[in-house]
Order: sequence, then structure tokens, then C-alpha cells
Amino acid sequence: MSHSTPGEEGIEEDHNGQIDLRTEGTSPGPSINLVSLIWIVCVFIGGAMLPIQAGLINQVSSVLGSRNYGLSISYLGGALGIVLFSFVSHTPAVPAVAAMEVPVLCWFAGIFGLFYLGILTTAIPVIGAALSFSLVVAGQLFASTFFEQLGWLGNDQNSISLQKVLGLVFVITGVILIRI
Repeated sequence: MSHSTPGEEGIEEDHNGQIDLRTEGTSPGPSINLVSLIWIVCVFIGGAMLPIQAGLINQVSSVLGSRNYGLSISYLGGALGIVLFSFVSHTPAVPAVAAMEVPVLCWFAGIFGLFYLGILTTAIPVIGAALSFSLVVAGQLFASTFFEQLGWLGNDQNSISLQKVLGLVFVITGVILIRI
């Protein structure tokens, strides 16, 4: 299905639902799946929620006089939110036997989030939100690249490529530019 007249820039959709954002006469390149594009936007928006969360935790911490209270209220709100979402979405109950099959380390995933939020909410007043979150992104990309290289934590094994290395270099460059 074509959304433009021939020769004009536009969006082309093929029979597989792939969206081709290239223009007529351009070199072949990867096209992007519409579903993937929607998820890319959603993940971007999800990432934009992290500074909001950190700011709200810092406000609660300031009012109550303790970062621990701010983090506790954040986790309590998140727990209530997921319980409510599970109820509204009619998520079936998990049998206790299935829950026992979850690897022990997985039960402590929230501790990694607590570690992240504790460091982040402490760092933002000292080094600022922009530098803090640029370092978060850099840390996530370096760790994700490493985990993919080794196939850890349920990731498919993907070798480190020159493109990935260049991407990591650009991220570090971005962190440096934000710091200047």
C-alpha cells in the first residue's frame, strides 16, 4: 500500500507490514517494521519516565527527611500499581509450584532497581540530572552489549560489532559533551 505518489518522499508499506521510510531512488537499506517503530517510541517514553521518578523520589525524601522513605514510597506505589494492573487485565494467578521454579536470583531483581534508584537519587543533587541520566544510559548500553556478547540473562548471543563499538564511543562522547 502506498501513502505517496511515485517519485515523492513518503511511506511505503509492503505485504509483510514492513514500513519503508526511504525515498524513491535511494540506496537499499533496512526498513523498519511498524510494530517495532511503536515499541521504539514506547521505550523512549518509558525512558523519559525515569527522571520523573527520580525527581518525585527526591521530593518525597526531602519532605519526609529520608531517602529511604522516598524509595519505600516509590516501591509501594509501584507494587500497588502492578497489583491493580494485574487485576484490571485479568492476569491469571500463578500456581505456587510454578513460582518455585523461578531461579533464586530472579527473586531479588528489585534489589538491582533499589541500588539504581538509591545511587541515582543521591547523585542527581550532586552532579545534576542530565549527567546522571547520560551515565545511566552509558552504563545500560555497556552492560547490555556485554550481556549480549556472552548470551547472559536470557539474551540471545550477539557478537560485538564495529557498529556497536562506534555507538558506545558516541555515547561516551555524549556523556563528555553533557559534562562540559
